[in-house]
Amino acid sequence: MKLLTKEKETVKQLTEVERKETERFLRHPDLLPRTNELIGQIGVIGEENNRLLMYLVFTSRKREGPLHVISLGSSGMGKTHLQEKVGELMPVEDVIQITSLSENALYYFGKQELRNKLILIEDLDGA
Repeated sequence: MKLLTKEKETVKQLTEVERKETERFLRHPDLLPRTNELIGQIGVIGEENNRLLMYLVFTSRKREGPLHVISLGSSGMGKTHLQEKVGELMPVEDVIQITSLSENALYYFGKQELRNKLILIEDLDGA
């Protein structure tokens, strides 16, 4: 198993102004289209349905029954790029990136170590 670790940052605390702005954004009736537009602005061109769906699946990590996504397609279609860019929208302390994985690798994590984490597994050709 090969983990890509990012520098762990302290959890950002929102200021009162940021909190109010965030709440206003979340209450907007066009929340999903606006979110999808912002995802496009970070460099995910096209893939409007897939990028929004992936974002919603990634945010489900905090729920009791999180969703999962598997991206299938030909080599060079942008699956890894989509996963990486949408993954960048999640808090760094919640993301675990794995570039190769043996069939028993997940057993080495502690019982609660993966709880509410986003696990991004990159399927490398020939792995």
